Amino acid sequence: MTAGGPLYQLYVGNGEVADVAAVRALFTHDPADPVAAARARAEAVAVEYTQDRARLVDALTRYNMRIGASPAAIAALERLRDPRALAVVTGQQAGLFTGPLYTLLKAAGAVAVARRLETELARPVVPIFWAATEDHDLNEADHAWFLNGREQWQQIRYGTSGREPLGISVGAVELAAAQVELVLRQLGEVLPPGPVATEAIALARATGRVSITLGEWFCRLIAKLCGGIGLPVIDPMQAEMRLLAGPGVRDVLRASRQIGAALADGARQISKLGLSPQLEINAGDANLFCYPDGPAGPRVALVSMAGGAGEIGFGLRGDAEPRWTADELTAAVTATPERFSGNVVSRPILQDSLLPTVAYVAGPGEIGYYGMLCGCYAAVGRTMPVIWPRPSATIIEPVTARLLRRRRLDAPQLPSSLAAARTEAIQAADAIGIDELFGRLRAAVDGAYAPALPSLADFDEVLGRLAAQNQARVHREIAWLERKSWQVARQRSAEALGQLDRLQTRLWPRHGPQERTACGLGLVATYGLGIVADLVAIDPGPPYVHHFAYLG
Repeated sequence: MTAGGPLYQLYVGNGEVADVAAVRALFTHDPADPVAAARARAEAVAVEYTQDRARLVDALTRYNMRIGASPAAIAALERLRDPRALAVVTGQQAGLFTGPLYTLLKAAGAVAVARRLETELARPVVPIFWAATEDHDLNEADHAWFLNGREQWQQIRYGTSGREPLGISVGAVELAAAQVELVLRQLGEVLPPGPVATEAIALARATGRVSITLGEWFCRLIAKLCGGIGLPVIDPMQAEMRLLAGPGVRDVLRASRQIGAALADGARQISKLGLSPQLEINAGDANLFCYPDGPAGPRVALVSMAGGAGEIGFGLRGDAEPRWTADELTAAVTATPERFSGNVVSRPILQDSLLPTVAYVAGPGEIGYYGMLCGCYAAVGRTMPVIWPRPSATIIEPVTARLLRRRRLDAPQLPSSLAAARTEAIQAADAIGIDELFGRLRAAVDGAYAPALPSLADFDEVLGRLAAQNQARVHREIAWLERKSWQVARQRSAEALGQLDRLQTRLWPRHGPQERTACGLGLVATYGLGIVADLVAIDPGPPYVHHFAYLG
């Protein structure tokens, strides 16, 4: 049931001991004992973290109050003022209605890890959700999947205007009232009727109508859904966050060549293990983005290039000549920090310059690229936090549990056991033993024809050929009758096959893990806001295993 490539599987301990050790050596901290790793990381935070905590907490508090965060989330932020306080961070690209279920699993996982570490380390540990509003892949952010009343997965897609420039951040995609109402109406049509679903729709409507951008809508929904578990939200596109991140951006800029070399070295180390690097390396990439027209416009990758007199300058990807010298670009970052942001390489570094991160709760893909970043952190004088795999889970609703019992199936064996179960269901409807019956019939036909064929051939060559053709025709008729018999058996097994199809649809939708398709808001619409607190109860590991969460 668990997704994730070979590097992720080895990182979580699925493989030969030597291979697991080799992959874990790519990271600063060994996930085999994450609490001990967190103790070591806490010492590093005490040395490396220089952010102004008061300014950070004030800015985050203002933002979270504006988006309607709960008193518990605001209280969690207050605890960050303590100079000993640490943060457990997780994050996800902004998506319509919060996107796939793994978004809420990440959020719940961050809270669970923070609670464990606070107990073990005897110091404040605050969970924080990083909304990746800077990402510009609208094709991943503009839709959500829900299981409709016909037991089919239905996609709801927010239709952008089509006038958005290529490369615009999700946090800059302005909402259109008509489109918001359209997706809300579709949400009402797809969700099961009842007061709980009505409450979920009202929540989506209330947050959508006051949001300016698609990214803001996501942040407001996360704040509301996770209010009961005290999870604050950080939006890196907010002006105050850009100002606070400015020194980190300048650090990345100054070390851009060293970061590029470290990234290439990380890729080589992974390749030596027989694995494929997660990230593509582009020569000259400064690992930062620029918004040349301001944050509302597209973001374009910054690259280093040769300038006059052999100096290294910087420009935007596609430029023929540099736009800035190194000093000019540093001055631009200082003067207009809102025009610059991190990419997949530098975002974790910038995140950990803003927050006292003891651990990051990461998905399989993120763990794949974190394996390349240890040297990149070192290039700016920092170390990587503990990388804690997010909880992975399949939700077993009561109707699904009943189907599993009826078909005598265990959820952990799916989907591989479904093919055998289908065959068994069809065979169970075979009351006459179709295979054996038609096997005997074929043998009887062949036995009857065996003495006749040579005799007829000896008597007349043409008669011999006709006899063989006649035997083949009889076999074709037998095959037709056999197919018809199996058709009747399948019809009689239709109920069982339908139940198996429902199981596949519910537990392995669209040929992949449930957590990668099902929208978390759909779960809330069935079981209420309390379900998010229930997800916190899922053990974040170790061991890092896929869980099956049975709901009452």
